[in-house]
Amino acid sequence: MHSRNVREEFCAAPHLTLTADRTSRATNRELDDRSLRFAFVPFCSLAQAFHARGLVRSEFPATITPIIRELMDHDVNIVQMPCPEATYKDLHQNLVREPMSLARYELDQEYRSHCANVAAQVVDQMLAVLENGYSIALVLGIEFSPSCSTILHYTNKGMVKRPGIFASELMKAMRSSQIDVPYIGVNRRGINSTLAKIRSSLEAQE
Repeated sequence: MHSRNVREEFCAAPHLTLTADRTSRATNRELDDRSLRFAFVPFCSLAQAFHARGLVRSEFPATITPIIRELMDHDVNIVQMPCPEATYKDLHQNLVREPMSLARYELDQEYRSHCANVAAQVVDQMLAVLENGYSIALVLGIEFSPSCSTILHYTNKGMVKRPGIFASELMKAMRSSQIDVPYIGVNRRGINSTLAKIRSSLEAQE
């Protein structure tokens, strides 16, 4: 059973830190000089072209560079989670999809089932990481995404605070598997604040 260590929240999403088995940690460290820490990140953080049309801005045309650089500076292994929107039904068509609101996605129960299936696959990866003596430093979401937001959404009634559909399913699957790690939303409109949260979380674990 993995131990659990609850710490102060960065966002509304629950998060804890898992401690991997010490024997496995020692074995992995003896193999070579690999880092033992992992981060699970949204697909679009490394491939902005997977966003819906009109959502990519000039400051981050390909990757959300400051976020990825921060993880690299702390020698964190980066796992790119699948994009639930792009992989829904028709990947070829969805790579050039139009934006959809959270309300419209919520009307599609088949999409929620798809997100639950993707979340289950991600949790399987997380369990494999932990069972082999590594640790998960954090999980990242994308604020204002109807799928991957951890807390922030724009609606026609103003700002609302709740997880996106995929993030909600992933949080649920992680809780079911007792995998609780910092889950931080990347706010591209407030990138410095996001960086500070990520840096603080990573440094607290060193």
